[in-house]
Amino acid sequence: MPAAQKAAAAPQTLETVLDEIEVAVREYEEAERSEIERRFRRTLAHVRLLKRLRDIISLSFVETELMTLMNTRVGFMTDRGPHARKPDDRLPYTAAELVEPILEALVWGANLHGGEFMVLRNRAYLCKPYYIRKLEEVASEIEFTPGPCEMRGDKVLVPARLTCKSAKGEVVAVERWNSPNGRDERVQLPAFASDGIDKWIGLAEKRIYQEALRRITGRRPPTVDIEPEDLGQRIEHSARRGHAVIAPEEIAAG
Repeated sequence: MPAAQKAAAAPQTLETVLDEIEVAVREYEEAERSEIERRFRRTLAHVRLLKRLRDIISLSFVETELMTLMNTRVGFMTDRGPHARKPDDRLPYTAAELVEPILEALVWGANLHGGEFMVLRNRAYLCKPYYIRKLEEVASEIEFTPGPCEMRGDKVLVPARLTCKSAKGEVVAVERWNSPNGRDERVQLPAFASDGIDKWIGLAEKRIYQEALRRITGRRPPTVDIEPEDLGQRIEHSARRGHAVIAPEEIAAG
């Protein structure tokens, strides 16, 4: 049943809904791990989870329980909040508009608190805390090593390396340096006047964690080269230039 039609249904308790969400996501992640080499089976599991979440999360639940998390540091930020630039004077998201981004975030196993995702142009994009937590769930001995950043025009190049050990005991290494064959494999990011070394390294770290997670799980969630604290500064510019946006439909590509 669509969320809008469930608004008049019997009230859901927060505990009941959260328990149902947790069970649904956990069962999905277990099913997905068992089908890691079978793209279409994984896509089917993805679709089934989305349908299941639509039955669990009602519009009234979003209105009464989740709206208080919007545009807060302990919850999730949006590009239509009090801290964001609104050139077209758009109002903050309504509960009805938030349903789909929230469902999308939950499908990827994101928490609805802790700044693990943000809503940008009616879509959910995952943030650095999400990638750190998810990699720590499937790997140990994680070591991230950045190198010196280099400005090049309107871009910045960040060399970085991450090593970790998967639950199967396999060593995973993500290397983004200048390779011996002369190919520049450093993380390439958009450079903005308000950025600095810490910001660039932080964004590169998110990219590297994302790649390590993809190699272990085969999942590639949607992300963009900004974090929630950037929403009021340059989100329009970054989205317009289209830097490093990874679409959810790429999940089948593993």
